[in-house]
Amino acid sequence: MKSLRIAFVIALSLMSGCASIEPSIKPSDVADSEAAYVAGKFTRFNSGGFAFVLVNQSSGKEYNISLGSDSALPKNVADQVVAIKVPPGMYTLSYWFTYGTLTKERSDKHAITNLALSAPFLASSGSIVFLGKYLADTDFSSGRAFWSIKSQKISETQAREDFAEAYPILGKLEFFCQNCWR
Repeated sequence: MKSLRIAFVIALSLMSGCASIEPSIKPSDVADSEAAYVAGKFTRFNSGGFAFVLVNQSSGKEYNISLGSDSALPKNVADQVVAIKVPPGMYTLSYWFTYGTLTKERSDKHAITNLALSAPFLASSGSIVFLGKYLADTDFSSGRAFWSIKSQKISETQAREDFAEAYPILGKLEFFCQNCWR
């Protein structure tokens, strides 16, 4: 009976509050002319997972993009470009959250306060929307964790070059940067 209760608790915890992270595209992936791509450049220290939540304005479906590679164990990443494939459409970034890398359990949810990042954007077929460059960090004080995501300056030219270096096959697609300086 005890093992049945433990199994039930584990199953319940796996079904509730878990983050479904979109798989990153591979550098060797061929462009899908029917899809749109959303990307960003991320640095992450002292933490588990961070993700932005993209909401398709027509369907209401959410797509979670990890801020750095989504691994089973927490690891630091530096200036890593990550891209996901989404259906074409109008999107907004509604919030970001932290999650346990092993269990994918969401730990905390935060509003997007950057006006450029939270503005609606169109992700067209065969194009890339680059969200910008971000630093995700966790600070510990008095036994508590404090999470933050900070926007970092990047020019559209640099963002395009970084994307093309990370994804050479997709680097020639139409490119728009949501939060770059010109």
